[in-house]
Amino acid sequence: MIDIRIHIENPYEIFDEQVFIDCKLPSVPTVGSVLHLTNELEIELENKCLNSNTKMNYHPNYFYGRNQLRLSFDDCINVKYVKYVPNSKYVTIVLGF
Repeated sequence: MIDIRIHIENPYEIFDEQVFIDCKLPSVPTVGSVLHLTNELEIELENKCLNSNTKMNYHPNYFYGRNQLRLSFDDCINVKYVKYVPNSKYVTIVLGF
C-alpha cells in the first residue's frame, strides 16, 4: 500500500498544509482519474477545513446555504494534481471538481 496525502483544490494555493488527510491506497491515482473518499475520510477533511485558518480559501465553491459552518467536498472526485517528492513518505494528490 502507498501512503497518499490528499488535498482539496482551492484558488489560492494548490497544497494547503492545514487541510489534508492521509490514507493508504493500493496504487497512485493518475491525473484525470476519479477517486471517491470514504465518508469517514471526507468528514475528517471537511472538519479540518472548518477548523483551519484558511477555510475562506474554499468559499464559495464548497460552502452551501447561508451558514459558513456547512461545507461539502462531495463533488471533489477528480484528481487534478499528483506530486512525488523525493525522500517523502507521501505521494500528494489534489482533488477537485
